[in-house]
Amino acid sequence: MRPDSKALFAYRRRTDDGIDMTPLIDVVFQLLIFFMVSSQFVQREAQIELPIGGGGVRAEQVKPLVVEVTSSGEILINSARTERGSFADALKAEIASVGIAEVHFRGDREIPYGDFVALMEEAKSAGATKFQIIKKIDTPRD
Repeated sequence: MRPDSKALFAYRRRTDDGIDMTPLIDVVFQLLIFFMVSSQFVQREAQIELPIGGGGVRAEQVKPLVVEVTSSGEILINSARTERGSFADALKAEIASVGIAEVHFRGDREIPYGDFVALMEEAKSAGATKFQIIKKIDTPRD
C-alpha cells in the first residue's frame, strides 16, 4: 500500500492570535532617539532683564506691606527705613501690628539677586504668607 502523500507532507498553518508589536516598538524607539538627540541642541539663555513687564498688579492698587530695596542697599518697610540685621524682626512687628501677612517687594534693578532672595526668605520666616514682586508696567506709547 502506498502511503498517502498528503499525510506525509501535512503542514499545520500557524494561527496568529495577536497583533505584531514589532513595528510599534520600532516607532517608539525612533521617537525616543529623536527626542534624546534634539534635546541636546536646546540651550537656555541666561540674559535676563526683569524690571519691565506687561500687565500685573500696579503698585498704587495694593495696600499690603511693601518692602523696598534701593540700589544702595537701603531697606524700607512701608516707607520706614530698616537696618539689614533687624529686617526680620521689624517685618514681624509690622505684620503683627497691621495684621496683613501679604508682602510686596519692590527692588531696584541693580541689587544682587541673592540679596533679594535672602530678604524673601527672611520675610517668610517672619510670618509672611503671600509674596508679590512689584514691577514697572510697560505702557505702550502713542
